[in-house]
Amino acid sequence: MPANLASPRPLRALSLTVLALLMAAPALAQSRRQGAEVPQMRLSQRPLIVAHRGRASADGAENSLVQMQQVANHQIGVEMDLAASQDGVLYLLHDDTLDRTTTGTGPIKAQTSQALDAVRLKDGHGKPTDEALPRLTKVLDWAAGVPDVILMIDLKNTRVATLAPLLRERKLQNRVILLTFERGAAAEALANADGALVAVLIKTQSDANYYKRIAAGRPLAMYVPQDSKNKVFGYAKTAGAVLVTDVIDGEAEDNAALNAKVAKQGCKAYVDYIDAHYADVLVTNHPKCAAQTLKAYVPTTDNGPH
Repeated sequence: MPANLASPRPLRALSLTVLALLMAAPALAQSRRQGAEVPQMRLSQRPLIVAHRGRASADGAENSLVQMQQVANHQIGVEMDLAASQDGVLYLLHDDTLDRTTTGTGPIKAQTSQALDAVRLKDGHGKPTDEALPRLTKVLDWAAGVPDVILMIDLKNTRVATLAPLLRERKLQNRVILLTFERGAAAEALANADGALVAVLIKTQSDANYYKRIAAGRPLAMYVPQDSKNKVFGYAKTAGAVLVTDVIDGEAEDNAALNAKVAKQGCKAYVDYIDAHYADVLVTNHPKCAAQTLKAYVPTTDNGPH
């Protein structure tokens, strides 16, 4: 359970290759409660750090392949957002409009792929770069050639039935986490994920029970927002799901407190946060800081939530 429900303990042992998660997810929490050994493959047994919007730091461009290549070198997963052009081509873009993060203007859905290919990304300070707005297929082609990289894909309005063939063609299903944030999208994702790990948004015990039921034994992750009450983290762990959470700047009082701890204690504060919340996957704007600190810790098994 979260910090105030359990005594402090060392970082938990956990394999965080998505393939291992897919194989072990339904029994993950039970294995940890029993002290059983979880399959270990690519990464050593520690929580997975994921770069929010794929970037190494706030100075970099969002949803940038260049930034993703940088963080992947540090065994960090990459989160990305999908948006479609007028003619149905999928690109990486967080906002509905191009203005904030690219040299383009207006809604992406109003632009053809030919026009979008001429758009360039802006860095974290709003300065244009030489990098084109990435097509999803280009990013997937890159990922297929980097066996260790894990992709976290925020589907937004993209149907998994559209995405799944692209993943299957590149044999990427077992290295992908699909983010969903409402029940209809989650149900569609679970039905069509084709082996990818589906993450669902959890705010209540009812949510946890509902998603566990409709998953029907299929791989499942539960995304618990950082500002959730401790008991919500407990619901996800009790359900036996992979627990995903975030420490994204400026979006909650708890995160402001974490930022203050990082300023005082250094990157070790991320380890304390992960351990207190039983996080299996942590999405952050400072992925290198978090990942480098985790490397210094020797993980051990624990007895899971109490």
